[in-house]
Amino acid sequence: MHRTLFFLFILLATSANGQTPSAYSAYKEAQLKESVIYTFDAARTVTHFDATPDGKMWFTVDKFGVLENMIVGGNRIQFDFNSIPVATCGLSPDGSYIIWMGLERSVTEDGFNNTTTHLYKSWNVGKDGTRTDLIGKYISDYNQLQFFPKYKKWVALLPAANVKQEGEHDFAIENGNIISKGFPHPKMFSYDSTGTKWAYRSTDEADENLITADGSHLLWKRASKNPNIATNDPIVMHFTPDIKLFGSIFDGRDYSFGFRNEATLFKTTYFTSHSDTARSYLIFNNKKQPLYKWINSIQLDTAGKKIVYFASDPADFTAQKKDERNGVVVENGKVIAGPYIVVGRLFLSPSGKNLAWSAAKTTTLELYHNGKMIGALGNYLEVQWSPDEKNLAFVTSTERQKYYVVCGGKRSALYDRIGRIAFTADKTALEFVAIKNTKLLKVRMSL
Repeated sequence: MHRTLFFLFILLATSANGQTPSAYSAYKEAQLKESVIYTFDAARTVTHFDATPDGKMWFTVDKFGVLENMIVGGNRIQFDFNSIPVATCGLSPDGSYIIWMGLERSVTEDGFNNTTTHLYKSWNVGKDGTRTDLIGKYISDYNQLQFFPKYKKWVALLPAANVKQEGEHDFAIENGNIISKGFPHPKMFSYDSTGTKWAYRSTDEADENLITADGSHLLWKRASKNPNIATNDPIVMHFTPDIKLFGSIFDGRDYSFGFRNEATLFKTTYFTSHSDTARSYLIFNNKKQPLYKWINSIQLDTAGKKIVYFASDPADFTAQKKDERNGVVVENGKVIAGPYIVVGRLFLSPSGKNLAWSAAKTTTLELYHNGKMIGALGNYLEVQWSPDEKNLAFVTSTERQKYYVVCGGKRSALYDRIGRIAFTADKTALEFVAIKNTKLLKVRMSL
């Protein structure tokens, strides 16, 4: 099956053409206090970055020429890599450690990929700063990294670099320990509801297998022996509040065998002469929700009582040659907002009582909070609620990809990058770490 069938990445549509030039200036300037944490090498380009709001844990990956390097809490790793992929370099959800992978590219004598993946864990050790340990080196490529905050675990899947690879290969690593190996093309790792049982998918030629601690279990015979080619195999996706990919985007799993979680997405078959007759629907808490042409950005609250998502406008069902981008917001099976010509991202608060989303009715993306439009956006959006969920802060961008924070109608200055944001304990300010030119700054933004 094609990989994009399993990962529901919700991209902010470029057809919205960024934000209007007046969006940034529409907000009042907040009072800021900035202090320098670190100064970067001006000759090196920062490729990705993340930081806890208090600045106690942060990392950057920078590049000089064709090589990339890692800085953790101000300490540069004394080894350059051909690549440190953003998808496998992550600060844990609680901000206490970093898991990252550096790729050392090479090929065999007959030209096969022979990349070595260096798997590391970095963390703060107090007064002595940060520490980085090498977990292991593996001949692998196109790796995956997932955090499971509910179970205090992280998992790395390290597929073999090539089909002729000898020795141990295709690893599944949990919290630094190898829990499975030898099953080709590992992907889509998940835990059951207790966090004690695990499973992941493996594709061995035409066999689609479910791998558990008990071994390999045949799911079905694929229509194609090539694991990278899409087939007409059945698709059922399961969603859980604990599995997240790239911030607030949920990842779907297409197996059950005891791993069925709070919501399941199905896609109906269609007549070959009319492919647009296919429909998608969700089963949530044992109730079937309405049919739509498409469904994405599925969000669940932590109690498992509320589900929200974007779906196609039901009014488009019978229309011929109508733009199918029109979307609506659906909550527990009922349309609560829309239609929009472009939909972006959904953010459901942990309690499930508050909902924010980005969408466009004309040419400009806007942020909505509980149905009320609160501001124009750029092509980037990250949302954070205060602990009592009474206040909402968000990060967005200008058309030139400079980032700023907005809360209560006030905005920060512009920055090249912004880490995680949080409300201070006294609820009078926001704090975050940002990059401006060659400076890493600790920022306090008064509300």
